[in-house]
Amino acid sequence: MSFTAQVKEELSLLKQPSCCNISECYGMLIFARNFCLNKMNFQTSSEAAAKRCVHRIRTCFSVLPEFAVGGDSRKTYRVSVKGEADRKKILIALGHLDKSEYINTDVLKRDCCVHAFLRGVFLSCGQVSDPEQDYRLELCVK
Repeated sequence: MSFTAQVKEELSLLKQPSCCNISECYGMLIFARNFCLNKMNFQTSSEAAAKRCVHRIRTCFSVLPEFAVGGDSRKTYRVSVKGEADRKKILIALGHLDKSEYINTDVLKRDCCVHAFLRGVFLSCGQVSDPEQDYRLELCVK
């Protein structure tokens, strides 16, 4: 298991205040594979991160996303919000229905929520090298 996978698994097990749930979910979704009215997909190689994303979407928005596993040599986990009405509900709640080129800071109510948002971003698109070998954090955003 890679160091990044270990970190994502540990982050996926963290308990946090309920005010942070929507912020973490927002971080996961805004930097996910697709985040718009036409398509909403979160894709990762971390099963724990994918399951956390499913849980956050379900608890924050009362939407049940689809969970799928694919890939031959390396498993890929995909969380998709299939219904347009459900995608619209999420976009409205996060302030992204009309504007998608910015981060809505209104969702980040407290410092702990900002930390949760960054955790979500890392779970979505982050990689980190083992600090025993080198220091490097990458966030691969589109």
